[in-house]
Amino acid sequence: EMLAPLAFNGLVHEEGRGALSGRLGTRVAAPSVNLGDAPALAWPRAFDLEGVPKRPVPLIQDGIAHRVVHDRRSAARAGTSSTGHALAPGGAPGGPGPTNLVLAGGGAADEEELCAPIERGLYVTRFWYLNVVHPKNALLTGTTRDGTFLIEDGRIAAPARDVRFTDSVLRILEATEALTAASRLTAEAEYYGRRFAIGTVAPALRAHGFQVSA
Repeated sequence: EMLAPLAFNGLVHEEGRGALSGRLGTRVAAPSVNLGDAPALAWPRAFDLEGVPKRPVPLIQDGIAHRVVHDRRSAARAGTSSTGHALAPGGAPGGPGPTNLVLAGGGAADEEELCAPIERGLYVTRFWYLNVVHPKNALLTGTTRDGTFLIEDGRIAAPARDVRFTDSVLRILEATEALTAASRLTAEAEYYGRRFAIGTVAPALRAHGFQVSA
């Protein structure tokens, strides 16, 4: 979800501030990563706030950065057409963004299969209070919450204290080794009491090198 404003926003992309600026057509994630905006799933809405019909947009395909999304303002700047991703009439000041991200599942049967090759690691169920450290690198800091567990010898062994991490979302996607076949919808789009029609469908994944900072 944090990649929506940092990487797939057509305005910041055209201004050279996006995490994918200059990187379209290059590998930015593991070959197993397929990520797109699917308006028919995850809190669907048929059109954006400028009245432009929404349609599926592939963003990362087989690990290759494919596209960003546009409202009418960013599309005019890029010399293209709107993809139906305006977040406000006339375009939001911060630019457009995908609101129905779907990360395709992989071949792992469940989380137990993801854990099996890990000698020692962390099983994280939720991230909390994320803040952007370096937008261009999609570098975030935050904490784990609501269930963090120690993985030892291929299985979840014991509860662990919540930790602070500082890591790049794109680095984690590059380091992705496996994903579960099953996915789930998360919709935590609340900001100071206001609710937004935003959801993300994603499987569990295993990635190496998670950067714990405290």
